[in-house]
Amino acid sequence: MGRERINAVTTSFFGKGSIGLLPGELKKRGYRRGLIVTDRFLFEHQAADRVGEQILAAGAEYAVFYLVQPNPTIQVVNDCIQAAKALEVDFLVAVGGGSAIDTAKAVSIVIANGGRVEDYEGVNLSARPGLPIVAVNTTAGTGSEVTSFYIVTNPATHSKMCIMDTNCMVSIAINDVDFMMTMPPGLTASTGMDAMT
Repeated sequence: MGRERINAVTTSFFGKGSIGLLPGELKKRGYRRGLIVTDRFLFEHQAADRVGEQILAAGAEYAVFYLVQPNPTIQVVNDCIQAAKALEVDFLVAVGGGSAIDTAKAVSIVIANGGRVEDYEGVNLSARPGLPIVAVNTTAGTGSEVTSFYIVTNPATHSKMCIMDTNCMVSIAINDVDFMMTMPPGLTASTGMDAMT
């Protein structure tokens, strides 16, 4: 039998209301200033605010970056990097599905290792672990919160950069159904099938 390595999320919370477990975990880890990474829809529908309340309950500060788009581009990642650096955050909170989580992973790696997101296209090209990431899922099925992969679109080459990096693993994953109940039926069905397959 061959030797294998398994990379896993450090902590996962499941179930209705499990977002309430976040403050204690943030306190335990000593995180002080976070950046919520999300899209405009979730920002306008107060999902980011609900997560922000938990961050404040931990005695930490936060700001919100809400310009994530489906299939995030290099520019979106760069804009988020600038915001995170300006705020001197010590953790990221992705609120959403795969696009928000992938954006947070890319930002995490570049902030911790320097350079550009393009420098990391390939397998395990970063030297240091990325900034810690909390993933609050609003969909079920992308799996980004439990993988070491992320995708960033490069408009210049009309391609999607596939980046695999064990240094981008999410630290805390939260799967609270309260954040999934307002999805449109079609999205609920498609992400559910994605999870099943």
